[in-house]
Amino acid sequence: GPLGSDNVPAPKHLTLERQLNKSVLIGWSPPEPVGYNLIDSYHVYVDGVLKVTVKANERTRALIEGVDSTRPHRISVRSVTQNRQTSRDAACTMIIGRDTAHLGPSAVRASHITCSSAVISWLPANSNHQHVVCVNNVEVRTVKPGMYRHTITGLAPSTQYRVTVRAKHLRAVGQHAANVGQTGGAGRPGQEEAPGAYADFRTLTKGLPDPPQEIQLEAGPQDGTILVTWQPVNRPTSTGPVTGYAVYADGKKVTDINSPTGDHALIDIGKLGVFNPRAVTIRTKSRDSQSADSAPILIPNTV
Repeated sequence: GPLGSDNVPAPKHLTLERQLNKSVLIGWSPPEPVGYNLIDSYHVYVDGVLKVTVKANERTRALIEGVDSTRPHRISVRSVTQNRQTSRDAACTMIIGRDTAHLGPSAVRASHITCSSAVISWLPANSNHQHVVCVNNVEVRTVKPGMYRHTITGLAPSTQYRVTVRAKHLRAVGQHAANVGQTGGAGRPGQEEAPGAYADFRTLTKGLPDPPQEIQLEAGPQDGTILVTWQPVNRPTSTGPVTGYAVYADGKKVTDINSPTGDHALIDIGKLGVFNPRAVTIRTKSRDSQSADSAPILIPNTV
């Protein structure tokens, strides 16, 4: 759910206990004990509509009326804390109904893309399944049930990738053998990988951070000092977050500001080792990288 939080522990082991013509009986397990004390109740949703509320001290089961078994429905259970925060639907969800056993994950997307990494997320058809994450048809990770996100690292800059997510689950003993090894199957008895869903994305070009803007220079509070101010760079770079700024006088570094929100530097001209410096420039730092020089600011003779 868009309002859900990763900080709220989600229910586990969502189970369809019985499916009738117009109703279903479901059960689930509470979150781990460390999170259980935070939970006030559980909300049961069918196709995004709240149907049942169960208090945390009651049995974790619910009979949901008005669910037509002839068509698919998505059931999700959210943990609700005392301050009304909820867990995410993707952590405890399943699709039920006719012809839904073969369904795999959906809504695969890539976010937080950098020059070497990306966060992949998806909506499981059943959160009890493990999920296999593949990059350009190469398996990179199998994530445990209840997980719906994985960070891929070690990517090449400025490169097109296709990430595919498939569900892997153990089939019930005694089900028809012809169902084993379908498209995307694991190829061994008792286990199957459902069809996958994919997303395409391109990593960022490995580049340099932007230099700061709106640089101003004025006389400092003491004789022989100058105060330089600038507008910090708020946008992350392809090399990572902004970590600080370096101040130069006539091309020679005079000081480092090791704060991404730093917006000024006080320089004592007498201690620069530069005779009558003419201009000041600033570079943005991002880990081991630095931007190009900012526009130079001339030091007035009066200063």
